[in-house]
Amino acid sequence: MGWTANAIALLAFCMLIGALALALLWRVMNWEKPKAELLIEDEGLPIGSFAKTIAAHAEDYELDITFGDVPSFLVFGTSDCKPCGELLYAASRHPATRNLRKVYVSDTGELDLDTDYAMAWESYRFDSEQLARATWRTPVSPYFYLLDEFGRVAAKGLANRPEHLDRLLEIPPSPVRITTLARMATRRLAS
Repeated sequence: MGWTANAIALLAFCMLIGALALALLWRVMNWEKPKAELLIEDEGLPIGSFAKTIAAHAEDYELDITFGDVPSFLVFGTSDCKPCGELLYAASRHPATRNLRKVYVSDTGELDLDTDYAMAWESYRFDSEQLARATWRTPVSPYFYLLDEFGRVAAKGLANRPEHLDRLLEIPPSPVRITTLARMATRRLAS
């Protein structure tokens, strides 16, 4: 009888040590995540949430930038930001962003790109950079959002090279869009 009680106690102790070891391993693995990966997971609007409007200036007039109807690639940048320029250049012709509305919002609203590449972008200056960054939760530059045709966040993160944009090609189409297309096809067949 004493041997059975000892075996059960030893088994319970081993399970407790195993659980603690797994918890420690999980914690250590999170410590080693690159800061960029944590910025993608923890910052920015949640995937699937609706895009907010951005109060901005274009030329000499104020406007509210809104999203929806057209899939968009939104970039938050700052002046004299080399990675921002690299992202704008890469996204101008990248297959993942080629057919998207491209919007760049920064503290100056100026694009430091060749004319051929700059023509692909809508460029705006923040009305209140602090408010816009707080609302969109974008702590660094460049920070991008991929917004679907319904104005929802499909992807977000940090990028400045074509290799970073390649993962956007792997994003499946919006389930709402697939449902809408299926309904439209069903209506056409019914009529």
